[in-house]
Amino acid sequence: MSTKHVQLSIDLGHPEIMQSGGIVMILSGLYTVGGLFCVLGAITAISRTAMRIQKAQAEIEAKQATLNQVSEAGGELVTALASIFAGVTNNSVIH
Repeated sequence: MSTKHVQLSIDLGHPEIMQSGGIVMILSGLYTVGGLFCVLGAITAISRTAMRIQKAQAEIEAKQATLNQVSEAGGELVTALASIFAGVTNNSVIH
């Protein structure tokens, strides 16, 4: 029987601190300030998540662009090798 290890990453930043502080304030009777802290905590948590998604999409696009460049270089290499082995000299392909 094998056991699987699950790694849980908890990100405790200022949005979570604002949320917990807001809840404490609401429980102590400071409804307006506590509600404001909760709302600001939720907004900053959503914006942090949006920035992480945007960064991940930018990394995916960069990887895709690199793969496209490698694919184009591979096609040029195949063309150059085919012209060398076929005995055809094309100066625009072989550098």
